[in-house]
Amino acid sequence: MYKIRLFIFLPFFTLILANEPYLWPTNASTTVTALFGEERPHRYHGGIDIRTWGKIGYKLFATSDGYITRIRTGSKGYGKALYIQLSDGNTAVYAHLEKFTPTLNTTARSLQQYYNSYTIDHAFDPNEFPVRKGDLIGYSGDTGGISGAHLHFELRDEFEKPLNPLKFYSIKDNMPPLANQLAIIPLSDTTTIDGAPYYKIFSIHSINPFEYYLSDTIGVNGHFGLALDVVDRIDDQPFKFGVYKIILKVDGEIEYAISYDTYRFEDAKYIYTERDYSLKRDTNTPYYRLFNNHSNENLLFTDKLNTDGQEFFDNAFHSIEIQVEDYYKNVISIKGVILHREIHPPEIQFSTLNNSFSLDSETPIQSIAFIKTGRYDEDLRFNTTLIPADSSSFYYPHWEKPFMVLEIQPTFEYGIQTYPTFIPTQSYHIQSIEGTTQIKHFENGVMIQFVEDVFTGLNPILSFTKNNHQIRYPLYRISKTTLSSTPISFNNLIGLNSFEIRYDNPVNYSIRKEISSQIINPGEPFSLSMNAGEFNITGNGDVFHDTTFMWIEKIYAPSPPNGKIISGPYKVGPILIPMKKKIDINFSIFDANLMKSSGVFYYDGNKEEWIYLETKINEKKSELSTRILSGEIFAVIQEFTPPEITDLFPGVGGTYRQQDMTHLAFIVNDDFSGIDGEKNVEIKIDDGKPLIFEYNIYQKKVYYPFDDQLSKGLHTLYIIGKDNVGNEKIIRGTFNIK
Repeated sequence: MYKIRLFIFLPFFTLILANEPYLWPTNASTTVTALFGEERPHRYHGGIDIRTWGKIGYKLFATSDGYITRIRTGSKGYGKALYIQLSDGNTAVYAHLEKFTPTLNTTARSLQQYYNSYTIDHAFDPNEFPVRKGDLIGYSGDTGGISGAHLHFELRDEFEKPLNPLKFYSIKDNMPPLANQLAIIPLSDTTTIDGAPYYKIFSIHSINPFEYYLSDTIGVNGHFGLALDVVDRIDDQPFKFGVYKIILKVDGEIEYAISYDTYRFEDAKYIYTERDYSLKRDTNTPYYRLFNNHSNENLLFTDKLNTDGQEFFDNAFHSIEIQVEDYYKNVISIKGVILHREIHPPEIQFSTLNNSFSLDSETPIQSIAFIKTGRYDEDLRFNTTLIPADSSSFYYPHWEKPFMVLEIQPTFEYGIQTYPTFIPTQSYHIQSIEGTTQIKHFENGVMIQFVEDVFTGLNPILSFTKNNHQIRYPLYRISKTTLSSTPISFNNLIGLNSFEIRYDNPVNYSIRKEISSQIINPGEPFSLSMNAGEFNITGNGDVFHDTTFMWIEKIYAPSPPNGKIISGPYKVGPILIPMKKKIDINFSIFDANLMKSSGVFYYDGNKEEWIYLETKINEKKSELSTRILSGEIFAVIQEFTPPEITDLFPGVGGTYRQQDMTHLAFIVNDDFSGIDGEKNVEIKIDDGKPLIFEYNIYQKKVYYPFDDQLSKGLHTLYIIGKDNVGNEKIIRGTFNIK
């Protein structure tokens, strides 16, 4: 942030201290669309978002007496923003403005000319811009990194810590939070949840809007943590909100508590120790963790009694209760029972010759559900009944296609359910096996999985070589087409450069995967490369909170419709473990001709599209590089489609009246690599200096107000728009003013 003194005369008056409540900051609405403390990518939401109904231009007011301390403009982040020091020592922040008041607009333009940049961040002295409570300070907009028009409003204390604005304002809220699901997460490689070493998600059922329960007992053995999928609701509003307070009680004692009143900006690196990153990426659903790890007990909104998870040793039942509260004390309670017990899934033997199977279980079985389905994941499932052969055996009919799979779901005493078992109801003719290998790195360890394109009913083995010894792990079927190892020790993963999924009987078939990997310890720098150095990653240490398995693999990913992949795709893992700081990735392009109009992209599997990453190009070394904050799929993509420039005013060849020429504007858009703010556009009139203009990312609009009236006659216009990989759209011409 820079500071210069501008000699702009403004009337001075003395600030009056007042204990009155803050004024609501806008006349747009009293509807909020996002609350304090909600999750944003790698950070917390530092304020509230106020609805402006998709429109711009609503009035914004000083919420208290004070003075403007800071002004910012830019095409990213907060866009146009104002900071007001309030009379009580707090600071109010208004972001994404369309424009300021005329005096502030003039000041902003002067500062932009002074810095020769549209993007500015400037501090003022206390007597330069005093404000009274209720003074107009600007108008709501859609500037900066935004997905729709709204006002982002923050309050910060004297130490610049964000404060929950609901402490100072009242909104109508009589609706309680809504609980959806509870996850049980293994926190050690020996933990099992209902007999399996994988996280398990349980539905939450409601008695009424304020009381919820888990329908069945959960069998847990080992160190584990809880995570909750819950949202808040507010009267007459369609949005889902973050909650304010969560309390976990185990056997009646408080084990974990959070309340989102304040936090420090520097603690953003802990968000994915407090929100569950692995579940968010694996299920696309956000979860609040109800345990602390990796020093997140230092977060200001956590209770110092926090636990690092649960572990029981008594083969007994334990009650859990989770209380969730919004800021206006609408409270829900979720209750359930956990049994400390090691559960062993039943052994099932089947024969397709006489269409029968038998179950052998150490744990008493209460009931069994039978479901007929097909061999593909998308096939429908239908409950069915089977004829018992005896107390532990059943016959099943010879169903016609597509019903060639029987799903068996036993329920043990106390309602405990393990993962279902899947068996073929007839013999399959298998000539080859197709599928996808995947490495899943969770909190409790690394698991290697194989996802079959179609259910085989076979049980493959994972194998790899370490120190000239063959290591083998059985794969367990955790869903109809997904087979997984149990957690693999880091010691067995050291130096892993390939592994094999082998089907031995009745069909001999194997799938081999080549990788480059390294075990990363906290504080330890690392470097990994693949394909003779074509792709490499480096980190300077302290990237991860704990010891982590990192790897690179060459994989398939779809080509973009308007570009060509010239290097990659490479997958960098772990995908499910968060990074604290960025690492470097680097592509070596051996054909220098391919450097032109190329950039580094990552593949968004949810959107099924390639997203450009800010790329540095070293032409001497023929390298393209970028920095990343998560494991993803990366590639270098070349494309030659230039941006489009439309709705140009004044248009080339046009004639306009002098009084109508108040501004220049146009839309600039690129559907692939994109436009990265005002630095990608240059505008000149009459071969003068490049204009300092505004670029609105949301509207994709360039706007430049003429400070002085253009003279009558012919004027030249030059516009160049570049996309992020360097493709250019150039407009040259003249327009006439009469």
